[in-house]
Amino acid sequence: MKPLIIGGRDDGFGERMRALLNAMYVARRFGLEWGFVWRDFDWGEDFLDGEVKTPIKNLPKMRELFSEDFIARYHKSELSFSYITPTLYTLHQKSIHKLLSPPFEEDWGWYMTQGDLDTYFSDVDSSEYRKSLVSCFESIAFSKRVEDIFQKAKDTAKTLGDFTALHLRSGETVFDEQYIKIWWHCRYKIFAYPLGVAAAFDELQKGRKLVLFSDDYTLLEALREYFICQGVEDKIFIASSFTKDLSGYEALLFELMLMSRARTIFCSWTTGFARCACYIGNNELINIHEHYSLSQSYEAMIKFIDLKNIHPNQAAFSYFFLYLLARDLGLPFEAKERYLKQSLALHSNENTKVFLLDLLLEHGYFEEAEASLEAMDDLERMGILKLLTDYPLHPTYDFHIFARYFIAPKYKHLSRFAFEIFLAFSDENSQLNAHYPYFKKMALDLFAHTFAPTPSTPLPSLTLPKRHCLAYVLGKTMIENSHSFWGYIRMPYVLSYVKERYLQEAADLKARGEYYDFYEDGHSLSFQLGSALIKAHKNRYIGGYLHFIFIQVPQIKKNFKKVNDESKKH
Repeated sequence: MKPLIIGGRDDGFGERMRALLNAMYVARRFGLEWGFVWRDFDWGEDFLDGEVKTPIKNLPKMRELFSEDFIARYHKSELSFSYITPTLYTLHQKSIHKLLSPPFEEDWGWYMTQGDLDTYFSDVDSSEYRKSLVSCFESIAFSKRVEDIFQKAKDTAKTLGDFTALHLRSGETVFDEQYIKIWWHCRYKIFAYPLGVAAAFDELQKGRKLVLFSDDYTLLEALREYFICQGVEDKIFIASSFTKDLSGYEALLFELMLMSRARTIFCSWTTGFARCACYIGNNELINIHEHYSLSQSYEAMIKFIDLKNIHPNQAAFSYFFLYLLARDLGLPFEAKERYLKQSLALHSNENTKVFLLDLLLEHGYFEEAEASLEAMDDLERMGILKLLTDYPLHPTYDFHIFARYFIAPKYKHLSRFAFEIFLAFSDENSQLNAHYPYFKKMALDLFAHTFAPTPSTPLPSLTLPKRHCLAYVLGKTMIENSHSFWGYIRMPYVLSYVKERYLQEAADLKARGEYYDFYEDGHSLSFQLGSALIKAHKNRYIGGYLHFIFIQVPQIKKNFKKVNDESKKH
C-alpha cells in the first residue's frame, strides 16, 4: 500500500502553503498521490480600524485561491485538517524514505509537516529540495484573480530591481490580548522593530534597497517617517504602499509574491509567511535572532527602542524582549527590573507581571514580591494565576516560574500561588499537567517540602537538570582542537563523533523520560561558534563551510573579543 500525502495545516496562510508544497514535493519524489485540506474561515478581526492585519481575517477562501480544476483534482473533502504535524514526533531526523513504510501515522498515509524537509529529515539535499519547491509552486493552478495579483507583484519587483526584504512580523501577537498573555511563548515569532531598524541600516551601508513588510501598517508608517528624517527614504519602500487598491487576502498574496522576489529576506525565527516566500523564490532567508549575537541585539534594542510614533503595544513588547536579552546577558537586577517596569507602563499585562514577580523571587526580594501581589486587586491576581495554571494557549514556561513560589508559609499571597500551583498539578486533567507533564512530581515534592516538611522529605531541585546545548558542545570542541596542527587535522572527525554521541544521548534520555533545561550560554564563544557551524552545515552545498571558515569564524572571534574588552572597561 502506498501512502497518501496530505497538506492539511489549519493556521495561517504561510504554514498552510508550506505544508501543501512539502506534500507536493514528497509525492513527486516518490510517485505518490497527494492532496490538501482547506478550511475556510468566516470569523476573525483586524485591529486598529484595519491597520493591524491578522492571519485568519485575511486568509483567502479555497475558491478565491485555487482554480476549480485544481480543487476538483487535489482537495480531499472527506478528510479533516491537522493543526499539529504528526510526523514531527515519529520521523524527525530519520530518512525521508521511511514515509513509504507502514505503519503510517493515519490509516491512509501522512499529514505533511510545514517544516523545512532538508533539516527535518536526515537525507534531503538542500539544493534539490529548494529548486523542487519552486517548481511545485509554479505548477499550482491558482484562480484568475490570484494570477493577476501575482503578476502585479512581479511587475512591481521588476520596477524595484535588486532589493532586501525585512518582514517585521507582529500583528495579532502584539495586539490580541490572548497572545499578549503569552509574549514569552511568542518571543521569537515577533520581530522587535529596533532589530529591524538596525538590519535596515546595515543593508543600506551595503548599498542595497529595502522593502519593509509588516502586518502592522501603523508600525510601517512610523518607520517610514523615521527613515525620512534620516534622509534615506529613497532607498526604503513600504510594501503596503503598493497595495492601496487591494484588500484582505489580495494584499496578503501580493506581499507574499513581492517578498519572494527579494534577494534576501530578514525575518523572525518562526514566521511561516516569510519562510513560504523563501520557498517560492528560493532566496536567502536570515533569521534575525541568529544574525545578531545577544550583545549585538541588546545594543540595537537600546539604540532604536525609543522611536517616535511607535504604538505602545509595540514598544511594550520590545521592552519585554529587552529584558530577556538583559537576562541572558547576565545584566544586573536593576536593569532587568527597569525594562519590565517600562514594558508594564506601556501595556499592563499578565505575561510581564509573571516575569517581574519571577525576577523579584529569583533575587530573593520576597517581601517586595509579596507587596506587589498585595497591591493588586483580586481580578489582577486571578488573571496571573489563570495564566500560570489554566490558560489554554500555554506559554511554555521553564519550571522555575512555578517553583519560586514555594518559599515559606509566612507570605500569604505567595503561599496562595504555591497552593494553586500544587492543586493544578494534583489534578490529572488540568491544563498544567497537559502542558507540563514532566513538572508534576517536582512540583508536588516542592509543596511537601515547603508546607509539610519531614526528615524524610528531601529538598527537591528548583530546576530541571542542566545540559549544554549541541551548539555549545560543538563550539567547545572546536576551541579545544584548535591549539595544534594535529587538532585541526582531526577536527572534522571529532566534531562528527561528538555530534552523533550527543544526539544519541539525548534520544536515550528522552526514551527514559528524563528532561533537561539547557544552559543559557548564548553569549559564550563556544555557543556562537557552534551555532554558526550548524548553520554552515545546513548550507554546505552552497559554500556554507567556506563562508564559515574564512568569514564567520574570524568575525565571531573579533566580536567576542570586542565585547569582552568593553565589559572589562566597565
